[in-house]
Amino acid sequence: MGQLLISLFTTGGRINPIALVIFAATVLLGYQYFNLRSEHYELVRQYEVLKDASKEKLNTLNGARNDQAQAADAINNGTFDNEFLKRLQFDD
Repeated sequence: MGQLLISLFTTGGRINPIALVIFAATVLLGYQYFNLRSEHYELVRQYEVLKDASKEKLNTLNGARNDQAQAADAINNGTFDNEFLKRLQFDD
């Protein structure tokens, strides 16, 4: 195994600079690839978290709008539902 590694970087007993440059470039590109890939996965994870949070906020906002519309209808129609008013008081 050791002889195989030595023969990768030598030619006729001399060090081959082209082989060393190619090896260094391969190592550098591999490092950059894995680094960018891990950053990509982190961005995807953050996107999923933000997407879920925005869905939750949208649901809360829609629920508040529905409660507001229901309260406005009850006030306009003069039909106060005691259970609905109690629920509005306890939700706060």
